Amino acid sequence: MAKILEPISDEELKRITVANLRNEYKKLADFYRKIINGNLIYCSHCGNWKASKSFYLSDKSPDGIEHYACKECILSECTDFDPKTEIRTDNKEKTIATFKKLDWYFNEKIYNDQLSSLAEGTGEKVRGTAVQQWIVMCRSLNDYKLKSFSDSEFDIEDVDKENSPEDIRIIQKTIKKAKKRFGSDYSNEELMFLENEYQDWVSRYECSQKAQELTFENLSILKLMKRNALKKGLSTKDIDKSYQDWLDTGNLKPKQNTLDTFSDAQTMGTLIQKYEETRPLPDVDPELEDVDKIGLYIDAFYRGHASKMLGLKNRFSNIYEKVMSKYAVNPPSYDEESDSEILFDKIFGSQEE
Repeated sequence: MAKILEPISDEELKRITVANLRNEYKKLADFYRKIINGNLIYCSHCGNWKASKSFYLSDKSPDGIEHYACKECILSECTDFDPKTEIRTDNKEKTIATFKKLDWYFNEKIYNDQLSSLAEGTGEKVRGTAVQQWIVMCRSLNDYKLKSFSDSEFDIEDVDKENSPEDIRIIQKTIKKAKKRFGSDYSNEELMFLENEYQDWVSRYECSQKAQELTFENLSILKLMKRNALKKGLSTKDIDKSYQDWLDTGNLKPKQNTLDTFSDAQTMGTLIQKYEETRPLPDVDPELEDVDKIGLYIDAFYRGHASKMLGLKNRFSNIYEKVMSKYAVNPPSYDEESDSEILFDKIFGSQEE
């Protein structure tokens, strides 16, 4: 319950003097005047009314104040506090989660640099935690202040140092795309897994509707959940059931993929590839290969004739000569030894006659 000033009770009013009543009125009026003028702001986290300077500024709020929580409460949400030692330590996961609620820009590299500066004790003014130093930067510099959490940048984990700058750029782009699709509650490795799984689904099946996108996103998340559960040795029974339910929703189960539904669920390219690999067209019966001899005519009178004109010796010119030999007229030929005597006898007659 917020701590606010209230008018005195009727019993107190009967006993109070005029001078004290005037003071109580001035105190009450001054309290509400500060609220109306924006000098006092209520913090929903700690339940206290605090001076406006105890809150961060916000361009998204009508009065220019960030009403999510006061500065002290935001710091508490971003860090861990040990009441025994009264030491406050940074917590990156909590910081990212809080910045997401506030829709503030977060840069993991700069945050890590602040952690290093804090550990080394360097910098012009080193504050107690890295998040305090980062908040001062992101809430004061326009390059950061005008950005939102969707513009946040995170370091790439477990990236081979031998990767080329182009490979690193592609990985960063993939992580940014995955973060926009699945949110920022996952590690970079998990985001890479989710995005690759999602792209694998959309490359195999048509994805032109919002419902289909939602189906593939949930299937990707459930597969990641199963992988993480198996790593921890936990049961995946409920995850498997949810996975099967989403397959059923998207008509993606093998038993649902009849010829019609399977064809409708795939793109033309993937469908042709599947048929070429699993059900290729059989070879044509030799008797039906070229019934009208169209292929022979093209080889002979088009390609063969062109080859003959250009003086090329190839199989098409040979086909042309073979076909044309049927229509060629050749002069008669005879054997000089045997045919010459027969021809002479036909002209001049034989001696036996």
